Amino acid sequence: MAKQPNSIEQIKQVWSAAWPEAVADWNPYVTLREPTWCLATRDAHLEGLTSSFAMIRLTDHRIVIDLESVRTNRVENCALQILAHEIGHHVLIPANRYDNIGVFRRMRLALAGIENRVPFVANLYSDLIINDALQRIHRLDMASVYMKIQQGADISSSLYMWYMRTYEYLWGLGRGVLSGKKQSPQIDADASLAASLIRSYARSWLDGAGRFAMLAYPYLIEDSEYNKARKELAKYLDAEKSGEGSEVAGG
Repeated sequence: MAKQPNSIEQIKQVWSAAWPEAVADWNPYVTLREPTWCLATRDAHLEGLTSSFAMIRLTDHRIVIDLESVRTNRVENCALQILAHEIGHHVLIPANRYDNIGVFRRMRLALAGIENRVPFVANLYSDLIINDALQRIHRLDMASVYMKIQQGADISSSLYMWYMRTYEYLWGLGRGVLSGKKQSPQIDADASLAASLIRSYARSWLDGAGRFAMLAYPYLIEDSEYNKARKELAKYLDAEKSGEGSEVAGG
């Protein structure tokens, strides 16, 4: 087991050293600058990172890491997985602002009346596609990252339960390992469908975007449930604002 880095500076050294390997895990010829390493959360806020501990901007293809929040979430030793995940937003989904708009367009049709939820749902969908590829194809232990973050998590929204239950299906984890013990048979059935969708559209994810949004729709329609889910899932929203300025206007 890797030695736990103690100080923020040590975490930065470990994560910076892991960066080339994370890039090579996708493709050694990927052209991405090393992330902006923020030693304090207040510095991350200045970069536009306000809820999660990592994010990518499609406007300048820059990854930002909040190292203070990394330590708070107990993922100091998960540099390779988390960095590979952020690179996945550049390499796989949404990859660029054009495809980001494509995802948004398909989801808008499925989320009629609640189109303001589209960036949120798109982030959840892209994370599922990337994380399952990293776990299943690239053999990175993404499940352990989620188990660390979910340890002691307060799970009350149905969407949060459904989303985490989907990961349990994808990775063969026991019921409740990530999703808690409160899910209903309906949530369980919907999560099974979502997992099947992620696998079926892993390579044609643009075609699966609208279908995923349709599955998410019942969990988003009530404002109170949506707001609760946003709060609970905030730490995972690393690409919700990635394409700001390129969203499809309503109408």
